[in-house]
Amino acid sequence: MDVYKMLKSKEAFSDKDLTGCDFRMLNLERVNFIGSNLKKANFEGANLKFSNFQGADLRFSNFKDTDLTGADFRDAKLEGADFGGAIVTGCRFRARKPKDNWDARNTEVL
Repeated sequence: MDVYKMLKSKEAFSDKDLTGCDFRMLNLERVNFIGSNLKKANFEGANLKFSNFQGADLRFSNFKDTDLTGADFRDAKLEGADFGGAIVTGCRFRARKPKDNWDARNTEVL
């Protein structure tokens, strides 16, 4: 999948199968990932401020050292996702089921 080509359209990432995509260090501010399959995606070091992940499948994805300020994770599947060192100020989290919550250890809230 050509992520750079998709970046031209802020809506291009919604309802897509993006399993295992590499988004490391990209500026993805305000991008919509609504309803997408992002299992095992790598967002390490990315700017994800105010991005929307509502209903997305983010199981086992890597969010290490990302800026998630104001991002929306309502109803997202977060099992096994790594938020170590991520900035989650103002994020919206509400899981469908308790098992979809993630382990918040090593997550910094500023």
